[in-house]
Amino acid sequence: MREKQALFSSFMSAKTGFMYRNGLSWALRAQLGPLRSRGNGLDGNSSQRRPPRVRARELLPFYPQPQPQYLNTVLSFFLKKNYLNKDILLNRRSLSIASTMLTLYIAYTEPVNGADPATPTLTQEQVWNGIKLKARCPEAFIPSFDDSRVVEERENGCVIVREAHVSADLHESPMAGKWTREECRLHAPVKTYFTLPGGSIVENIIARGPDQTLHLTFTYEWHLPGIESGTNEAKKAEDDHMKIAVSSVQGTIQAMRKMAQENRI
Repeated sequence: MREKQALFSSFMSAKTGFMYRNGLSWALRAQLGPLRSRGNGLDGNSSQRRPPRVRARELLPFYPQPQPQYLNTVLSFFLKKNYLNKDILLNRRSLSIASTMLTLYIAYTEPVNGADPATPTLTQEQVWNGIKLKARCPEAFIPSFDDSRVVEERENGCVIVREAHVSADLHESPMAGKWTREECRLHAPVKTYFTLPGGSIVENIIARGPDQTLHLTFTYEWHLPGIESGTNEAKKAEDDHMKIAVSSVQGTIQAMRKMAQENRI
């Protein structure tokens, strides 16, 4: 039983480590390995069946990290596999972390080209070129970032993995002063799709209105652990992340306009 509890505790900690597509993390191997090697059951009782081998494909729902929003899925998986029983789950105080996850859905849109004839008009091709450049160098467009680096490219450049540093001055974000690793998928010529640690999602969308005017929309799905919905803290988080959305869209359009004048996009 202690081994079951230790395994459960590993999952309840976000410090367990990555669960890669090609197998278990070192922490999970350390927990599951002894259970597989012995001939008895999970509790030393030979009447209990041994747990089946975990296949890598069964870990995909938990990739890349066992963050709080994945915990319910993880727990259901291990209950099904008979690695845990409900008594353990009911007695674990740390299970409450799964219910204190705030999910925010935010979107902000602005027209790309203003009414001022003195302002250069951007074409959809120029905007898309800017969006592609933003995926590689976000700090040139987004005030929230001050540094970045591309660490991986796949599928002929349609998938970019980058590490970006969030400005320490961005007090609205819990990631201020930290590096974040993001995967970006390019869907030419209208959208980029970012997946962030913890399961958050960001989309940059180029759209046309009824009069064929170009609009730039950023949508966000934020997963914020430790914040309960309906509280003052949740309202503040929503307001803060809306400010980030507005500054990101406006900063991107301004940067594109400057780059177009310099023939960079």
